[in-house]
Amino acid sequence: MIEKVNSLALRKIKSSNTKDNSKFIPDPYKKVASSMETQFLNFMISKMKNTINQNTPDSSAVEYYNGLINKERSNIMAKNNGGLGIQKLILNQIYPPHLRNKASYEYFMKNLQPNNNRQKIQKYVSSEEKGQKIIKADITQKEIKNE
Repeated sequence: MIEKVNSLALRKIKSSNTKDNSKFIPDPYKKVASSMETQFLNFMISKMKNTINQNTPDSSAVEYYNGLINKERSNIMAKNNGGLGIQKLILNQIYPPHLRNKASYEYFMKNLQPNNNRQKIQKYVSSEEKGQKIIKADITQKEIKNE
């Protein structure tokens, strides 16, 4: 009887640890991992094509067209059936499983709001009053222009 209870408890713990927490991964991380897998597949396909012996080299137009085909093939391969699994490996590295919870996700989304392109500049002014040196901080804001 105790063995059954322990085995049920172990199954419950294992199922809770393997639950799908991908909904708590922010979209920018998912996009990065997906694009890295697509780039890897594109590189792999192009290198595989280079191993084929050709009597005459392709023209630049044919090379361009083959590049487009390779890119589309890599996109399709990355999206079908979860890809090769490289995306999951990359996500485990850049956004570890211990961060995949509601609190971390909400904190990330709160801090994702766009910056108002203003930088705080702190100027220090020193003066002397009655023999004591006083340093005052003057905080100003400056517009930052991205060019």
